[in-house]
Amino acid sequence: MWLHITDNPSAVTAVVIAPDTQGFVPGAGLTPLRHVVDQAGPAAAAAARAGVAIVRSSRTGGGVVERNIEIDDDELGFIAADELNPQKCRVLLMLGLTRTADPRALQELFFTY
Repeated sequence: MWLHITDNPSAVTAVVIAPDTQGFVPGAGLTPLRHVVDQAGPAAAAAARAGVAIVRSSRTGGGVVERNIEIDDDELGFIAADELNPQKCRVLLMLGLTRTADPRALQELFFTY
C-alpha cells in the first residue's frame, strides 16, 4: 500500500488490517514529510509496531532519505530508503520480506543495495 502525504490516519490503519502488506511513504520533500508525521505518523508507527514494514522514500528525483534525520526512525520503527526511489524500495522490500520481517535487518538491506 502506498501512503500519500495527504492520507489521513484511517488510511494508514487499513494497512494493519490488510494481511501481507507493506507501507510506503513516498514523500515529496521535508515539508510534506512533516505533514505525514503530524497527520499519519502515529498510525504509521502503530502499523510498524504491529509488524508492517513502513519504508520512507522520496519522489523528488534525487537525494537521500537518511535514517533518523528528519524523524526518529528508531522510535517509530520505520525503514529509511537511503538512495532508493519508492519503486525500487518496493522491489527490495518484497525480496527482503522473503528472508526476514525484522526492521533492523531490512534496514541493512537498504543500506547495502
